Amino acid sequence: MPRTTAPQPVRSRIEDNFLLDDAGAFEAYGKTGLIDGEINNVNAQHRPHARIKSRLQVALSNALRGIDSKFEPIDGSTVSTDQL
Repeated sequence: MPRTTAPQPVRSRIEDNFLLDDAGAFEAYGKTGLIDGEINNVNAQHRPHARIKSRLQVALSNALRGIDSKFEPIDGSTVSTDQL
């Protein structure tokens, strides 16, 4: 572990986030998200946002199918980018 005299952020991994969540560390926050190693309190999605996401997913899915891609869009899932 590097020594420092100034506070430094500690980046979390998805596995760390799962452990903290399972232990109840985020109960008071409602919904959290792990973004670039930082745990963030995030708001629930409302209809306008959900509609745009849905339409974007359909358009992206159609475009990927059109180029015979092996990829598919996934919405609302927890994934580790290490496994992509």
